[in-house]
Amino acid sequence: MSEVRKAKHGGLLTALFSIISVIYVMPIIIVLYNSFKKKIFISKRPFALPDGKSFVGMENYISGIEKIELPKAFGYSLFITVASVFVIILCTSMCAWYITRVKNKVTSAMYMLFAFSMIIPFQQGCFTKNN
Repeated sequence: MSEVRKAKHGGLLTALFSIISVIYVMPIIIVLYNSFKKKIFISKRPFALPDGKSFVGMENYISGIEKIELPKAFGYSLFITVASVFVIILCTSMCAWYITRVKNKVTSAMYMLFAFSMIIPFQQGCFTKNN
């Protein structure tokens, strides 16, 4: 059986990383509880928790969804995604069929181009030479 190792670091590193984690998460928490306040209280007391005067409930979320027309935007995004995936699958399937059925220099070059694009990340090929 394998033996469970104890961590070599002490409580100091745990405390340090806990503090760093809280610092990273704190802006998200502040935005979340400020979203339940009236606008005037967000600018006057941004770090205070919502109380009776400043609390608006879900009103900010409802007005935000209505103003940006979220269902309509979601529908557009869904249509664009489904249509583009369909076109991509159709075009790549036709290209793959052509590459496998027709053997010549052009299809060999296309095959190598596609194979190398999967091996070498795109971002690595984007670096320019510094003079």
